[in-house]
Amino acid sequence: MGFMGFMNFDEMMTPTLVTIIWGVSVMMSLVISLISVLSIPFSRSFAGLMIPIILGFMLLTLRIYLEFLVVIFKINDKLE
Repeated sequence: MGFMGFMNFDEMMTPTLVTIIWGVSVMMSLVISLISVLSIPFSRSFAGLMIPIILGFMLLTLRIYLEFLVVIFKINDKLE
């Protein structure tokens, strides 16, 4: 379809954005978790252990939301 399909809303860009958002979120969470765990020996508390747990829950919530968006677009594809 190309450019005209995009301009006529025949092709959706949100499924591609969902994939990019998920990939970037996972990479950022891994980097932040690794930094927080590696900084534990230099700090006086174990708060660095809570950051990976919180990020894990945030990733789970984001994944559920993004899957909901993908389901909506799959329903749209099936109706066509």
